[in-house]
Amino acid sequence: PSSLEDLGLSEALRRHCDLFARRQEIDLEMRLDYHGGLQPGQEAAIYRIVQEALANAWRHSGAGQVGVELTGDHDGVVLTVRDNGRGFDPDKVRRGHGLANMEARALQNGGRFSLHSAPGEGAEIRVFFPG
Repeated sequence: PSSLEDLGLSEALRRHCDLFARRQEIDLEMRLDYHGGLQPGQEAAIYRIVQEALANAWRHSGAGQVGVELTGDHDGVVLTVRDNGRGFDPDKVRRGHGLANMEARALQNGGRFSLHSAPGEGAEIRVFFPG
């Protein structure tokens, strides 16, 4: 995305999240503590995963609050997106294109993807890229 190239990952995410929160009238908390270290493809994957995760939270969860956290240290970079929506049983839900795409983006760029959810408990996706 051009905003990623022009602004860098943290600022591009900040702007996307701010715009999303305003348009969808949803409470969105951000914690961005990323200072580089990822390859361009990994940064693009993070950006696209955040876009998809926010869209899923809005479309499917009924969430009133979403959190986006991106942190990095010598061990690697971790992205976490969580919502307080209705949640679901990951073993019983058919993984749609959104979840499959997020997982594929992480794996194709050397990362790990995990999903945690339960009925009534919201959902959390986590992506880890080793340092």
